[in-house]
Amino acid sequence: YFLIGRQDPARRYLRRAITIDNMSGPSWLVNAHSFAAESEHDQAMAAYFTAAKLMRGFHLPSLYIGLEYAVTNNLTLAEKFTRESLSVAPDDPNVLHELGVILYKKGEMEQAERVLFAAMQKVDSLQSEVPSQKWQ
Repeated sequence: YFLIGRQDPARRYLRRAITIDNMSGPSWLVNAHSFAAESEHDQAMAAYFTAAKLMRGFHLPSLYIGLEYAVTNNLTLAEKFTRESLSVAPDDPNVLHELGVILYKKGEMEQAERVLFAAMQKVDSLQSEVPSQKWQ
């Protein structure tokens, strides 16, 4: 339901999943996405932080926390959480790309260029392994 934009039924099923297993990090992560999709930043952040606690060592919750901070124009915290995500997954071109965008928004053009170029190089090196229309 979430993927086709039907947030109400998606949230109902996500609530059930969390009720059944409130220690399920992926359920909290998707729940946070459903709030973020409707610009409900406070609820999204609460769910992302819960996912981050449950999924220690996994980089996506901190990446999405950084993205939410970027959406709300808190670029200092956006950079902090995105760099945290980068420390866990230094080879993920998505993390590098988001960090580059944040640095660009902060006006740190040279650093942004370096990071975005590194993201592009990672994509080029992975292209034969992970083809994706997003990067073409």
